[in-house]
Amino acid sequence: MASLKLLHDNPGQHGAGLVQQLRKLWMEGHLCDLVLKSRDGSEHRAHTTVLAAASIYFRNLLCGSFLEADRVQQGQPVELAASKEAVSSLLEFIYGGEPELPLEAGLELLRLAQAYDLPTLAGAVDASFRASMDSSVALQVLQEAYGLHELKSVCEGKLAEDFEACSKHPDFGKLSATQLARILKRDDLTVSREEAVLQGLFFWLNISKDRHDSLGMLLQHVDFQSISVENLLRIGRFSLGGQCGDDLHREADEALRMRERKRSTSLQDFRPRRRCFQHWSPDLGASTEPPGRKVWPAPCNSMCWYEDTIYATDFRGSRVLRLRPGDPQHYTVVGPSTHVAGIKELGIDCDLSISPSGVKFVADFKNRRVVRFADEIGIVLDDIDATTLTCSPNDEALYVVSQYGEAVQKLVGSTLQTVVCSESLPRDMRFSGIGIFVTKEEVIYLSDGMGGRILCIKPGESVPVVVGQFPVESEAELWDLFVTDGGTIYVADHTERKVLALRPGDTTFTEVLRCPDPLLPLAVLVQDRSLYVSMATWSENASDSEHAGVYEYVLPPELQLE
Repeated sequence: MASLKLLHDNPGQHGAGLVQQLRKLWMEGHLCDLVLKSRDGSEHRAHTTVLAAASIYFRNLLCGSFLEADRVQQGQPVELAASKEAVSSLLEFIYGGEPELPLEAGLELLRLAQAYDLPTLAGAVDASFRASMDSSVALQVLQEAYGLHELKSVCEGKLAEDFEACSKHPDFGKLSATQLARILKRDDLTVSREEAVLQGLFFWLNISKDRHDSLGMLLQHVDFQSISVENLLRIGRFSLGGQCGDDLHREADEALRMRERKRSTSLQDFRPRRRCFQHWSPDLGASTEPPGRKVWPAPCNSMCWYEDTIYATDFRGSRVLRLRPGDPQHYTVVGPSTHVAGIKELGIDCDLSISPSGVKFVADFKNRRVVRFADEIGIVLDDIDATTLTCSPNDEALYVVSQYGEAVQKLVGSTLQTVVCSESLPRDMRFSGIGIFVTKEEVIYLSDGMGGRILCIKPGESVPVVVGQFPVESEAELWDLFVTDGGTIYVADHTERKVLALRPGDTTFTEVLRCPDPLLPLAVLVQDRSLYVSMATWSENASDSEHAGVYEYVLPPELQLE
């Protein structure tokens, strides 16, 4: 006799209907033949057939020769080592529900799902954790997810992805040394700068002195080569006693020695440990964001800072300008179209400095004169012929370098005094001054165009001291320079198209940046952790000139380890 095979029009709908009816029976307590007892004594009724169908583990446990099967047949509860909330959620999910539960119970439920061979439930819990994963959740899970190694890896990845924010969270200090090491050694750890890694490590370290024994091991996962020279020196001065301090200082010293051999290394030659770092310089270290941005579309021959504003002389022009970083507008302070009385026509290649009271002094190289601008009146200072000049930061004194760079003079009132004259010095100390800077301590720094070196003249002394020098064969042509309050000297090297840094106690320059081809550095200025560099080109090509302008380079923030 022929047979018939009956097919479901919609097998999925049929299965869903059965689950729906089983859920209704369960919720109403009909035909339940099994009691699960949670750790706190709460009882949860269910159907043996449903649990056996949901999990091979439950099938073997409840239908096999185990003690639990006998207890079911005798109407006794089966005890589970789990909380009331976890057992309730487990049954809710098996019967087609979508339970909501706290994070702690979720971790317990995930363990139950893995222990009782419920892969669908385990996948749902894992997916829920991933979907709700943030720094706070990741830190909490790492404290409680014992045995859940795959979930721990996900949490470690989240902390690595958002390390800077995570390292400031109170629960960050609850990580174990091993957990922190696993995060620090990841090459996908994402930070703006490597200094953030060290700061996070010290936040964790300072929770308890008992952790100091782990510092040496954890420091192996910090990429000191990506930290700026300034911060490496700061690490070297940081006071930390015992073996911890020795380990820290050793890492910084080794990084500085390596940096000595990489003073001109490009990013192509340097391989940072973190994949996130795309920019590097021997002085500034590594960063995720490009350090420079154009803040003014035209180059300036000189720049100085006064009352939150950059004042500058325009390149190949005859004006004094007032610029605000990021503002495309500029204001002409001195020039043919201004209301300045007296002298207001300037030549090209002028140098500018402003006194503490706001008086502007311009070295007008082409017209061989120095012009003083005050109260919108420009007057020529008699008998002063200067290449470059700078004002004392303390008073109204003016320092000038003579027309051919052979003498440094100081103007106090109407009296011009010679500070040092090149002709009167031993032959190896004679100079041709191009740039000049005076500190608050009245220490004079001079860039020597003749010898590729920086000279220092202390108050009351007439013989300069060499504080930094290039090898003779380098043909360095040092132009403008700026000295920070901390004593770091930034100088423009015209020949190599670089800006260099020279730090106190060091005699060798470190490359801060190289100007994009074909630009050359004209002037440098440091203010509020920003290095401003004016770049120009001698090319008449319009496409070359469009890149010229004033660029701002954000210096790395000062490393705080306290």
